[in-house]
Amino acid sequence: MNAKRIVYVRHARRSMRFWRISHERVVATLEAPDRVLPMAKGRFNAIKAFEDGFLRVTYKEEDDRILVVTVTPRKRPW
Repeated sequence: MNAKRIVYVRHARRSMRFWRISHERVVATLEAPDRVLPMAKGRFNAIKAFEDGFLRVTYKEEDDRILVVTVTPRKRPW
């Protein structure tokens, strides 16, 4: 990823607080995902494996920022 600013929508911040997911894990997922899947409306799902499971970050790349829409822990990579 480039040096774009990361912005979290309210839903993403609430999901991170609920699931106790750190900003560092989200940044690690965005910087070095194991897999990136294109989604509707120009969004992408970045998936990364961690020692306790997988993390899925749904985001949209804009000109000057990366907009994180939601963050979800997963037991499986999909």
